[in-house]
Amino acid sequence: MRVSTRRMADPISRPSRAGTRTSRSTFTRLAHELGRDADAAAALERVAASHPADGELERIIGFVYRDGLGRAEEAEKHFTRARTLEGS
Repeated sequence: MRVSTRRMADPISRPSRAGTRTSRSTFTRLAHELGRDADAAAALERVAASHPADGELERIIGFVYRDGLGRAEEAEKHFTRARTLEGS
């Protein structure tokens, strides 16, 4: 029996694959329901470091900071970045 040594990628870190929006939303929603908003923010920030041009991800991070952690100033930084990246 062959065992694959290839690691599976985290689904929230693959912006070009179908279903990523759903995966990110599900991850964020579950983290919020479990009271793990700070962990979600940290995980999403790590993903954003690997995908610096992903405006949608920046917007999700903004929602976590604003709605989950009550950090409006930090959230606005991410919303501004998302708008810049998306050209609006």
